Amino acid sequence: MYAIAKDKPFYWTLTLLNIFLWFPLDEGKTYTKCFFGLSALLRTISLLSGLGTLVHLVLIIKDHIDLEISEDIGDLTGFVGCMSVCLTFLFYHAEWSNFFNNLLKFKEFGQPPEYNEIVKKGNFIALMCILYTVPGMLWYCFVSYMQVPQCQKMNALKNLNEPCGMVNPTWMPIKQQEGMAFILCYLFQVIGIFVYLPSAFCITIIQFEAVEILVARLNHLKTLFREVFEAEDERVRWKQLQYCIRYHQDILNVCNELAGWFQATCGSVFYTAAVVIGALGSQVLKESTPKAISFIGGYVAASFLLCYAGQRLIDESLDVTDYVYDSRWYEMDAKTKRVLVFVLKRCQKPITLAAVPSMGSAGYILFFIMMKTSYSYLTLLNQMV
Repeated sequence: MYAIAKDKPFYWTLTLLNIFLWFPLDEGKTYTKCFFGLSALLRTISLLSGLGTLVHLVLIIKDHIDLEISEDIGDLTGFVGCMSVCLTFLFYHAEWSNFFNNLLKFKEFGQPPEYNEIVKKGNFIALMCILYTVPGMLWYCFVSYMQVPQCQKMNALKNLNEPCGMVNPTWMPIKQQEGMAFILCYLFQVIGIFVYLPSAFCITIIQFEAVEILVARLNHLKTLFREVFEAEDERVRWKQLQYCIRYHQDILNVCNELAGWFQATCGSVFYTAAVVIGALGSQVLKESTPKAISFIGGYVAASFLLCYAGQRLIDESLDVTDYVYDSRWYEMDAKTKRVLVFVLKRCQKPITLAAVPSMGSAGYILFFIMMKTSYSYLTLLNQMV
């Protein structure tokens, strides 16, 4: 297993994922049984919260109840997307742990010069995102509870029996939403939302941190390629070039590993984020509720981080071509020139993080498409709901 530490990457993200029982830190039988037992309990609580929102939405549509359903659609879609990300990460936690170890395997090719700064920067950004997400969840829960008088007034006006004060729109099998029954249902929803939303955000930050380390390794490779053409001795030059090619191949293998787990784990974000942002945006416009703003900010930030990471990997991998071509390759012997043709050809193919098969790779173009799609969903909901 990958051993987390404050001076290593992914410290804050994996710490929070371990707290919410998405990433085990030990492979012992006793620890594993306790971990997955408690994890299954928390997953059940979250599932009940999502099922309550699903039943609430179905009943509104089925009985033609005069209620705004934008929040139901946004919360339910967000629940499905976030739980898919978290459950997939939990299912492949051993593979992710192996990837982390491969990413930080510097024994053969050395540690990139800016590695320590990258680790500090990644852990700082992860901590700031966590400090945004957790208070944002508390704000959402607090505002939901403070809207009880408004909900009760609506119930009296429209002759409804909506549960007031709940974190998410939900259906409850009891008519008396007060006392211990209310407290238990409220706690179930609070636990559910805290289990999957901050965790899903942390998993998107992991992709960003991993890409920054890969970029540091690519920058290290660029420096080594420059040194190849500065060597005067042909044998030394040939040996250094072979070393750079092996280093480049190692980086490509790690990138391909990340791309595979990126698509399997975070692919659902690109399906659901546009719907969530559009639905909650419609809720903000129709009901002027401030609580949805924190959710919209979180989803936009998570989507941008994923697309930024993908674009950064594309740009930096293509930049290797310029470093090789701008060197003194024309002064090299014929054998070296023939090899450089293949190096340049491979460097012209960018390293990408595939989003989902129908959406291409993660990058700025995909982010703008998602924002445009979100606006389309927002206008659609404003016209039809």
